[in-house]
Amino acid sequence: MPNQENNDRICIICGLTCNTAQVLTNGKVYHRNCYEKVLHCLDKADSKIAECKREIYNLQQKIRAEETIRAKMSQFFSGHQSKRPVYEKKIKRLQLYLNDVTRKRDRLEVKQKKKLTYIYNYYPTQPPDWEIRRTLILERDNNTCQRCSADNYQSTLHVHHKIPLGRGGHNTIDNLVILCEACHQRAHGVRKFSERESKETYFSQNLKILNKAITEELLVYFHYQKYEGEKSLRTIAPYAFEKIGRSLCVKGFCYLRDENRTFAIRRMTGLKIVDSVVAGFG
Repeated sequence: MPNQENNDRICIICGLTCNTAQVLTNGKVYHRNCYEKVLHCLDKADSKIAECKREIYNLQQKIRAEETIRAKMSQFFSGHQSKRPVYEKKIKRLQLYLNDVTRKRDRLEVKQKKKLTYIYNYYPTQPPDWEIRRTLILERDNNTCQRCSADNYQSTLHVHHKIPLGRGGHNTIDNLVILCEACHQRAHGVRKFSERESKETYFSQNLKILNKAITEELLVYFHYQKYEGEKSLRTIAPYAFEKIGRSLCVKGFCYLRDENRTFAIRRMTGLKIVDSVVAGFG
């Protein structure tokens, strides 16, 4: 199999070469471990903050309990001193710790938020922060379909990509719009459409297959239709992704043409990994 050096598979988080990578719709890649490490650090900081707040709350409750008449009478007759100074000292120490952890967490979020936002903008399916984006779009579009003006009392409202991911679109707010279920169906040219079903598309499935083939140096076979309408069957050894205009393409050695060629992923159908060149179809 022809071997082609690929200098484009650089993790957008750590800046190192990705042998095994997750690919985005613009061809950029990242290590799954780097992504999970960022999320873990943020979650760990959030857990520390939540735990610290719980401790402060519990100590404040103990102080309130000591302020009751019953508690004061018990202290008077037993001769025990109030523990309020001890509790207040602990609260002060915890508050300093909480402020420090919160500052570190905020700095970490600022540092990593751009990277996470970038990943989610070009996520091949609905990104992990999809519900947040959906809420923002619903508020922006006043909870109404932007084609027929139906509201959420008249129809189920969906979030629609103006430019599909497979045609160079992305998950940014500017590319998202609210449509009612009927208008969303017409936009996709289908009789029945569920927003939930759109999490995985043929484009994202092709992206996974091609990424696996590039990573493991495998062959892929597919039907291809050019812009002019010409159809052919191809077997290629893919080695890199490349963004051309709005379209994400894959570069590979084509056995039909016996040379390196570039193919628009959205024009590939029936894509599958094969063990060898499909006879007669190159």
